Amino acid sequence: MRNNSVIRAALLVGVMIAGLCSNALGEKVVTYSLVVGKAATTAAMGKSAGAVNIGTAVIFTDTITPAKAKGPTGTVIFTAAGTTSANVVSSSALPISSAGLVQWNVTLPNIDTYTVTAVYSGDSNFTGSQSSVSEIVAGVQDFSITLPPTISVTKGQAASGAISLTPLNGFNGTVTLACSGAPYLGSCAIDNTTVVLSSILAQTAQTSAQPSAVTANLTLSTAGVTVTTAAALLFGLFGFGELKRRRAFLMMIGGLVLATVGLSGCASSNRYTQNNGTPVGSYTITVVATSGKISHTSTTVLNVVSQ
Repeated sequence: MRNNSVIRAALLVGVMIAGLCSNALGEKVVTYSLVVGKAATTAAMGKSAGAVNIGTAVIFTDTITPAKAKGPTGTVIFTAAGTTSANVVSSSALPISSAGLVQWNVTLPNIDTYTVTAVYSGDSNFTGSQSSVSEIVAGVQDFSITLPPTISVTKGQAASGAISLTPLNGFNGTVTLACSGAPYLGSCAIDNTTVVLSSILAQTAQTSAQPSAVTANLTLSTAGVTVTTAAALLFGLFGFGELKRRRAFLMMIGGLVLATVGLSGCASSNRYTQNNGTPVGSYTITVVATSGKISHTSTTVLNVVSQ
């Protein structure tokens, strides 16, 4: 650069002298121009982090070389373009430092894989240049749980439904399941209370389909109507063979039992015990899925219908 300045000064002095001489002699003045080409530059991109979770800031650094005391000046504009056309973010024109560095501190707004490009505009002495890096913005690792909205069962029988668990954003871990809310005389059971979810976060994981769901089976049982009579109680206690051998004794006991039933019949008009089983109706069944500090709850409605 210093040599170029000296050359320009020398040429200018020469042209001035030639002009004076030609004017004195009445000759035509000839003007000369000197074009000096711009020095080339190269750009190198760096970043403060690899894949980050959404909401985390990343610093992108663009280094313009040569970086000397009187190196490139001017500005650099950064552009982050995701695979989705709507995910494009650009910086303002950022000035280059005396060391030839430019930094863009940005929080990319959406889950995506971005191509971040830095474009240097050049100046009077240096040509423009550009460079790029790739940056992944991932979501927080999680999982989802889904139950069928309703499960119907006939009173006294059992029914089942699938619990669907899906890993999200590269989730890997063990999920523990528990259910509650079974109706009167009913039960709630899960065939596999511990489920392992596995997912590999690939470079394009945020734009590809999530892994297939893992399922566990939820079984809901109900109770039917049961009836116990006085005669059934009597034979259940002694049996038919015993009745033949101890007729006299049984007649006495039977008389006492019948007398007791008769007395209770006077009070309640019922001579038998009846259990109506699980009442017909709708019940909310809750399934809780837990993995470390992550916990999700899902519900289904159990509809118990009459026999």
